[in-house]
Amino acid sequence: AGENHGTLPQTLGELAIDHSRRMKWFQQDSVLNNTVMYAWMVTTVFVFVSGFIMYWIVPKYKEIFNDFGVELPRVTNSFVHLADWFVNYWYLLIPAMGTPFVIIYGLIAIGAGQYRRLPGFLYGVWPRLTTPSILRSLSGVATAGEPMAQLLRDLADTAPSWQLMSRYDRIRRRVEGGEQLPIALQLEGVINLREMAALDHATHVGHLPWALTAIADRIEDLRHRRIRTVIEILKPFTILFVGLLVFLFCVSMFLPLVKLLNELS
Repeated sequence: AGENHGTLPQTLGELAIDHSRRMKWFQQDSVLNNTVMYAWMVTTVFVFVSGFIMYWIVPKYKEIFNDFGVELPRVTNSFVHLADWFVNYWYLLIPAMGTPFVIIYGLIAIGAGQYRRLPGFLYGVWPRLTTPSILRSLSGVATAGEPMAQLLRDLADTAPSWQLMSRYDRIRRRVEGGEQLPIALQLEGVINLREMAALDHATHVGHLPWALTAIADRIEDLRHRRIRTVIEILKPFTILFVGLLVFLFCVSMFLPLVKLLNELS
């Protein structure tokens, strides 16, 4: 679109700046990625090891206790019932294990502005998800000084996904219907009322490209900080959750031995 309207140098410059910012964010998120991968690997190993123990060792455990006339402790019985449930509904195990970590990686991708890695249905659930991308695209071609409807048509033709293409088309139809670009963006759910007022003022003073880029930067910076805060809060809870599972499992395995020795003594 920038090449078609003679704004290729400006567009390439903005893309380079945007790419550098995203690379910096990914470097900052490397610790979070390692933490998520560590928690996922530990959980996976724990599930497989505990599954083996529950399937091969616990039944022998139960036979030994039955021979001595001693009941298993409540915590051990709880783990036995949980293992039986997983055996009966094993096909739910992988989604149950993977869903929390997929959500965390999705948050990291949103915080770094990598919207193309996200499933398409999120565009309908969260209309402002691609707001920074749309505003930057408009900023790159707005300096051409051509009719906005034609610029939106070219952006729709070069959009990387059908979701963005349909949004550009709807905005274009509103502009062709007589709406100003800020109002059309607000009606489409791309920007809020405060951002619409800022763009409307920038349109009248001739600073629309700068205002579009500034709002996109502000949205992404704020989104990145918020998501990093949420993930930093979740990180210790993830480790604590894994540690709690391991602790309860060890207690459920060794407590029967303590109870058996007490009964025999």
